[in-house]
Amino acid sequence: MFEGKVALITGGTSGIGLATAKLFVARGGRAVIVGRDRARGAQAESELGGQGKFIAADVSDPKQVQKTFAETVQWTGRLDFLVHAAGHTRDKLLVRMTQEDWEEVLRVHLTELTCALGKHCES
Repeated sequence: MFEGKVALITGGTSGIGLATAKLFVARGGRAVIVGRDRARGAQAESELGGQGKFIAADVSDPKQVQKTFAETVQWTGRLDFLVHAAGHTRDKLLVRMTQEDWEEVLRVHLTELTCALGKHCES
């Protein structure tokens, strides 16, 4: 189903992201998983065999996001799918969040990855 296709999966070292990567690989694709925890990333990469690659990155940082896209294309020669499964909370009620907390949540969930995707798709 996904033979020859490549998925970049943020939050791919655990939970929904890792489950998605495993399914993608099982269906013939290659998966690049992104996360901040290097130990968890190495373990997840080993679970994917030779069809998976871990890249340590913080998706709230635009430079790291751009580097992730570049490394993905360098490893695979293409990028077909983006699965944004990275999640981030500040473990507070919205009314207790500071402006900084709120902006960090938005950077992880929306801003940086969306901007990077737009730049990647332009090229």
